[in-house]
Amino acid sequence: MVQPSISSTPYPASGKRDSLPLLEKITYNYNKFLDNYYKCSKYALICIKIPEIPQGRMMAPKNSVKKLREQKMISKAELARLAGVSAVTIDRIERGEDCRMETKRKLIIALGFSLSEKNSVFSD
Repeated sequence: MVQPSISSTPYPASGKRDSLPLLEKITYNYNKFLDNYYKCSKYALICIKIPEIPQGRMMAPKNSVKKLREQKMISKAELARLAGVSAVTIDRIERGEDCRMETKRKLIIALGFSLSEKNSVFSD
């Protein structure tokens, strides 16, 4: 895929940008967007989309709380109420962050499992 471009004119210096007509400002901003969106060399036939960098901490889920909650068709707020914890705690656990043993016990019971079936909910 060749990088699309509206205009072949080079970008103006930053000081001259304000004096441009509206169409040239739009062209300048669109080309600037494309430069940020694609990483292309001048002679490349293929443009590579730059992947987005995820914000915040990305953690691999160490549990199946989200899957089990969705199978039972209950919301995070409802699971939080059943377990006696906050919805923010449920959200953190579903993202794979650690929690206390007491919280794990409450979630296992709230999801309808016995404590001996803890490996069905938490893998660690």
